[in-house]
Amino acid sequence: MLVQVCPYCREAEMSLFLGGYGGILYRCGNCGYVGPLVVEMSSEQYEKMTLKKRKGKGEKIDQE
Repeated sequence: MLVQVCPYCREAEMSLFLGGYGGILYRCGNCGYVGPLVVEMSSEQYEKMTLKKRKGKGEKIDQE
């Protein structure tokens, strides 16, 4: 499954904002970014990215 990720905050909170002849704009529900660019990745890639992001902040992460 593909996940649409915000290019600024790297959260998967993207939704369609505008669409039509001029193109498509997306809006991030987390940081408020509005623009035509989103990062599409598989859900497995997204999980790996968020795991690295949390490890970098020093959070304790339970491995299953």
